Amino acid sequence: MSAYSRSESMIATVATALGRELLKEVAFVDGCTTGLLLTDELSKQAVRYTDAGDLITHATGKPQWWEFQERLKVRGFQESTQDNMCTECVWEILKLILYR
Repeated sequence: MSAYSRSESMIATVATALGRELLKEVAFVDGCTTGLLLTDELSKQAVRYTDAGDLITHATGKPQWWEFQERLKVRGFQESTQDNMCTECVWEILKLILYR
């Protein structure tokens, strides 16, 4: 499986895990989306795979962020303990890592 296909599969897996409502509130950004921005097949095949996906969401303060975190937990996401990262910023599902 190519890096492009693996990235596409990862995004689809995370999108499914987020569910319809949370998916409306986030945007995938950074390395996992690189291949989606390319139009020619040769360039797509040169994309480097990353097992980390970056998401952004609109939270105007800590209470909104905490509420979003609770909704992630309900959907099966867990706070990551990898690499001594900020635990409230890094989430995992199905061994995929998500950064906020």
